[in-house]
Amino acid sequence: TKQQLHNTLLYANHYAGQVSDTTLGNFIAQAHPDLICFDQYPFQSVYKAGGSGDPNDRTSYPAIGGVPNSWMSQLWRYRQFGIGYNVPVATYMQVFHSIEDYSSTVYRDPSESEMHMNASVALAFNVKPLIGFQYNASSSMSLFTKPGGDSHPNALYAVEQDVNKRATNLGKALVQLKPVAD
Repeated sequence: TKQQLHNTLLYANHYAGQVSDTTLGNFIAQAHPDLICFDQYPFQSVYKAGGSGDPNDRTSYPAIGGVPNSWMSQLWRYRQFGIGYNVPVATYMQVFHSIEDYSSTVYRDPSESEMHMNASVALAFNVKPLIGFQYNASSSMSLFTKPGGDSHPNALYAVEQDVNKRATNLGKALVQLKPVAD
């Protein structure tokens, strides 16, 4: 029970659209999580069967541009549940790349401005924890070059450090703010 785990942060992560509004509301009402969390990754490229296998090869996989409306609608959705149930919202930041043949999806490395946008927009939607790094994840990390591990950081690593520093500095003020109803 929650009383037995009083020093433990209790939450469950859902991928965007995994649960209906009714299911999400029921989960929050019954589980009383310490926060609600979702993941959706907005920076993608066009899928081509038989491409080069490098998700950052813009010739094989041209980047999909434009406003990431689907991601922002999930931010809004979780924000509304956070306000309604007075529970903080968390989300994952995109710091990986992969090609998912089973879903015809290509996740590319975000650009420097996209990494800043990923965090800034999430903060604007009242997201408190920004989860951006999972050490030794099964997917390829955008922040390191092969052979992998933390001994080979690349240029995006420095960008993520800057993003995290800015979010931390803003977070000191933002954590005190309550969202204004739409």
